[in-house]
Amino acid sequence: VAAAETALPGAPLYTVGKRSFSAEFYARGQAKTIDANAFPQIAAGAPAAFSVPPDMAPLAEKLGLQNLGAYGRHVLFLGASKSEMN
Repeated sequence: VAAAETALPGAPLYTVGKRSFSAEFYARGQAKTIDANAFPQIAAGAPAAFSVPPDMAPLAEKLGLQNLGAYGRHVLFLGASKSEMN
């Protein structure tokens, strides 16, 4: 969560698939759980941070998200920053 906040301050954090109590705690209740089927569409509307299970990391990379590494049982990815979207 801290890595996502540093890289994209104020951007939303999504957990993909199952609810992550750890992400919710460290994001002070601001992490939102999204369905895996909605992930590609939401990722296209970034900037945002995404906590994904390891088996979904290849899809996140295919979507062009930046891999920040494994944190606990999930891999953290970032969507385009606001400056990259202009």
